[in-house]
Amino acid sequence: MKTIACALLLGLASCAGTPRARPVPAPSHDLMTQPRDEAISPTTPTRGACTDHTTAECIAMAHDGEQHTELGMQGAFPAAVYAHVSSRLDVACEGGDLLACAELGHMYASGIGVAVDKGRANDLYQRACDGGEPEGCAQLGRAYLEGSGVAANPAHGIMLLEGACTHVNGEACFRLGEQFASGTLVPKSPSRSAELFGAACEHGTAIACVRLAEQVARGDGVAKSPTRAAKLYDRACVAGKAYACGELAELYARGDGVPRDPARARELSTQACRAGYVMACAK
Repeated sequence: MKTIACALLLGLASCAGTPRARPVPAPSHDLMTQPRDEAISPTTPTRGACTDHTTAECIAMAHDGEQHTELGMQGAFPAAVYAHVSSRLDVACEGGDLLACAELGHMYASGIGVAVDKGRANDLYQRACDGGEPEGCAQLGRAYLEGSGVAANPAHGIMLLEGACTHVNGEACFRLGEQFASGTLVPKSPSRSAELFGAACEHGTAIACVRLAEQVARGDGVAKSPTRAAKLYDRACVAGKAYACGELAELYARGDGVPRDPARARELSTQACRAGYVMACAK
């Protein structure tokens, strides 16, 4: 069996070709807690679109369920539909679709359409990672960091995240950035966390744009720039991060990094409040 050494030392792409990107539904208007941002879509494909002949729709539907679950919400589809999606992804995974394997792993980790089974989830992540799919490596790295369904092994988790981040996985870069920002498992390095948050932000992980904006606003490990912080908050706000909308409202209210605009500040505060950021509701 192929080993992780291939995926990490020779390069993920060299093990199994260029990894295929997950279908990206419309952004969600969630709070600032979850990193997998390409999230809840009001126009997610119907069950009929998820067939034996395509996995893109199945992956998008599975991702919808995961995002809702992370927010403590019920998925957009009935349980029977998610069960159907999981069975289709299982077929695709067995047929060699590594992204389907990784997404099916998410379903087992979250109990969407299947019973929660962290061990099975990690087996699927391992399979995807061994085949060269960065999403599998990223999620397996997270599992080793957290000891989720596997004995905690932070060093191995960091190694997996580093490999996935190198191969354009935003979540992996974000989680590495969090480690360097906190200094819990690696030496604290604000400059390194800013670098990683920047990479994750560029890869489409909106929560990383928020984290970088916070560091830029403070001048923590990176040059202080209210203007750049405002741009980063704006980017995350557009991507659906309610907290970012609230922070951007504060900048407009003060004229910090942007022209002072009380009307725009109120508009953004209302947007953030409606999206679930309670602190903006009193503005």
